[in-house]
Amino acid sequence: MKRKIIITLSCVCVIAVLVVLAIHFGFGGSEEQESIKPYRFDSELSTEVQTISNGSLKLEFDPTTTHFTLTDRFGNQWTSNPEGSDAAGRKELQSTVVISYTDTKGVSTQLDNYKSSVEKGNYSYEVFPDENKIRVDYTIGQIEKVYYIPLAVPYERYEELFNAVSEDGQKEMKSAYRILNYEKLQGKDELAELLKLYPDLEEHDVVVLRENTQEWKKEVVEGYLAEIGYDAEQYEADLEFYNVETTEDKPAVNLSVYYILDGDDFVVKLPFDEIEYYTKYPLTDCRVLPFMCSAGNQEEGFLFVPDGSGSLIYFNNQKYNQTQYTAKIYGWDYGMTRDVVVNDPEVRFPVFGISYTEKEQSMLCIVEEGESYGYIEADVAGRKHNYNYVTAGFTIVHGELADVSGRTDGGVYLFEEQLPKGETISLRYRAIDSSSYVDMAKDYREYLFEKYPSLAESVTGELPMAVELIGAITKTQQILGFPKDKPYALTTYKEMQAIIQELNDAGLKDLSVIINGWFNEGVVHSVADDVDLISVLGSKKDFKNMLSEISKSNQAVYLKADVTFVYKNGLFDSYSTRSDSTKYITREIAEMQEISNIFYAIDKEGSDYHYLAKPKFSMDTIDSFLKEIKDYGTSNVAFNSIGNVLAADYNRKDPVSREAVKKLHIDKLGSMRDAGSNIVLYEGNAYLLPYADLVINMPLKSQGSNIVDQEIPFFSIALHGHLNYTGDALNITGDFITNLLKTAESGAGLYCVLMDAESSALQDTESTEFYGANFDSWKDDIVSYYQRFEKEFAGLYGQTIEDHKIVAENVTMTEYEDGTQVYVNYRTADYQLSDGTVIPAQDWIVVGGKGGN
Repeated sequence: MKRKIIITLSCVCVIAVLVVLAIHFGFGGSEEQESIKPYRFDSELSTEVQTISNGSLKLEFDPTTTHFTLTDRFGNQWTSNPEGSDAAGRKELQSTVVISYTDTKGVSTQLDNYKSSVEKGNYSYEVFPDENKIRVDYTIGQIEKVYYIPLAVPYERYEELFNAVSEDGQKEMKSAYRILNYEKLQGKDELAELLKLYPDLEEHDVVVLRENTQEWKKEVVEGYLAEIGYDAEQYEADLEFYNVETTEDKPAVNLSVYYILDGDDFVVKLPFDEIEYYTKYPLTDCRVLPFMCSAGNQEEGFLFVPDGSGSLIYFNNQKYNQTQYTAKIYGWDYGMTRDVVVNDPEVRFPVFGISYTEKEQSMLCIVEEGESYGYIEADVAGRKHNYNYVTAGFTIVHGELADVSGRTDGGVYLFEEQLPKGETISLRYRAIDSSSYVDMAKDYREYLFEKYPSLAESVTGELPMAVELIGAITKTQQILGFPKDKPYALTTYKEMQAIIQELNDAGLKDLSVIINGWFNEGVVHSVADDVDLISVLGSKKDFKNMLSEISKSNQAVYLKADVTFVYKNGLFDSYSTRSDSTKYITREIAEMQEISNIFYAIDKEGSDYHYLAKPKFSMDTIDSFLKEIKDYGTSNVAFNSIGNVLAADYNRKDPVSREAVKKLHIDKLGSMRDAGSNIVLYEGNAYLLPYADLVINMPLKSQGSNIVDQEIPFFSIALHGHLNYTGDALNITGDFITNLLKTAESGAGLYCVLMDAESSALQDTESTEFYGANFDSWKDDIVSYYQRFEKEFAGLYGQTIEDHKIVAENVTMTEYEDGTQVYVNYRTADYQLSDGTVIPAQDWIVVGGKGGN
């Protein structure tokens, strides 16, 4: 308590200082930054095509353009840039790297490395044949091409070079250079400025390159000097005479791209440690090989994007009036502020691809490292240019607009002070000798098994069934005539036990029972490092007895908790908003409110503030929570936000990157599994799947992007038989029929949310998402659907999906290992197959196998 009071009394002083600090240190302070030395394609580098091969792949790299051709293990060829891009009139199409930098006003400018690096000669490369690797170094920016000619030297040095070159070279040097003489400059206004640049001008003449010397002239002089051995080393030595470079005032970025042949895969890496940029012009966005997966407007095929469980965008679909597909990998970073949400698509699996129908080949790209900074972008030919493409982009330096109103009329943008050390962006390309999205999904399956061997183990064939029981919510109640927010019982501990017993008696077995709203005031609970049961739900004995009885009936029980966000922060709990909350880039505490589903902005009236806890605090909370629930005889946890929320901490004193938080989650859940805990995740970011016994709310359908043409169960094909998962809850979803049909098509398990109270109990509360969860209203339907799925799909849940077809518009077929086929009809009318079999409207049939027709 004393600690909190001291912090509270300090808040006013801290807030007063924040604005001053933001303005003063917004761009890394006023310290001078060393000039970025541009890379240079010099005469020592070969212009011949460079080839590396590992026996499976061959890469032919053209040093004059930095384009390449990749020959895969099947003999198919892939190019870094689309065919005909050199004639398309857009330099971006000829680029292999596209970046954006942002100035002090928050204005973003895009540059491509073809126009702003390759054409200027500001790049270099090195081949490592023993490592099957090529590194290409780029200086991308608004800087002049670097010529290896002196910029300013004492006359004696100039004379040495002048006397060494040929007679023709001397003529060119005379016209390119100006001799400064102190005596002749007497009385001229420029003398004072020249003395600042050349302090020894009084002692001897200085020779400088004339201003506005044309590029061709510099190139000619460079050629003559190169004949006498003048090289980069001498150029760098001559720069030491005088500080005459001005590149530090212009936007420029140095970065290195590595092309690596790794077995059958082509890997591209962009190390953060090899990125340089000016803090006045931070590198905010980068796309590497933006057109590696592209196709012209005369080709047939599709772009694969990880929308929902996977979606296809057909080439040239003429959806020019729809926005391009853009979705953040692993969703929004809650370490960043946002006030409005209109469209918020999320990607749970960092993978995309392209397929060519006529060529019968496809390419899959897996964002392997640094994916949490990334987004997937896709568009069709006809909007920006004549090419369909899909790619990944990355936010490199994160920045935000700081609110400093009262001190300035304009906004001040603040950025991260430095990039995370040792991190890398890595993309893995895998060629597939097929144009089928099923084969693409199977290839991704192989990748997942290689990376996560535990996923290769098959699950049982039993139907996964999750039942989430809602205990208490917060509701305003009258206490002695005064309104007060208190826990309100929707399902007591005894009622939870009775519901599961009733389901068990009806034949529902092997359930995953998730207990929600059971401690610390309910569903929206306080810090989970200290567990207090809720008296209106029952006694400690009731709770322990409920857990024991459910476990005895062979049902697994998971206690749900949120350790990422902190709600209901009290004066006497362990959480300090000042020291235990993450910080935005603006140095403000990550204090947030819910976004309204009605007007898509912050709901300032309808929701309380909550906080994003520091990553370390969250991990420590898990340890404390596990100790607490051990007293109740369990260590099984259902995480509310770990697995679907990945947020960085931009605290300047102790920043934790999004990738570092990802690793913390992986390590923590890994240690939990090793210690015997079973874990349920919601939605399920790919990196945590090996540690989950069950994934709930796994995306099974598109998130509504209009540019998408066809939904496919890509991730179900990749994971079925090796991971238990469900879609949305059947009884509280917005579209019950579609959800049920997607469950059948995807081979998913069933999930429902239940409470004993009537739905009317939710009136005047913030828990209206549980309307429809009344057990009595749903129990007959739940039993009926369970019996049907158990009969028709039992045994299939341990099998892989081997095929999937779009039989007709809104009619699909999913085939399993043993040949069982599931036909799903999304239409409002019956559909008849060619053999006469009828699929009822908005229903499915199972053909062959156990329980099939």
